[in-house]
Amino acid sequence: MDAKIISTAQADNWFFYHFSHENGNDDLTFHRVAVWATYETGETKGLVSVTLKANEGQRLVPPPALDGGYIQWDEMTKEQQEKAISSAKISGRNTAIVGVK
Repeated sequence: MDAKIISTAQADNWFFYHFSHENGNDDLTFHRVAVWATYETGETKGLVSVTLKANEGQRLVPPPALDGGYIQWDEMTKEQQEKAISSAKISGRNTAIVGVK
């Protein structure tokens, strides 16, 4: 049985990143963290949105165990920010990140 979430907190401007290792490249992929979830075990994870099968909508889930981690927008390099904008599909219209167009 999965551990129960006991509290959540905003995850403004946080991203989960991982290395894709596709085609022999070590490109970073970014996923916007929607919320931090603390479990009854005491562990805290960022939840990211995934699209389910047709007509099943979306769900927030912890990221899979990949070679990656969490990073805050202000800690990213300019190149990482550009990659996050592209791979997380964010824009200035749907984000509170200052300076994103």
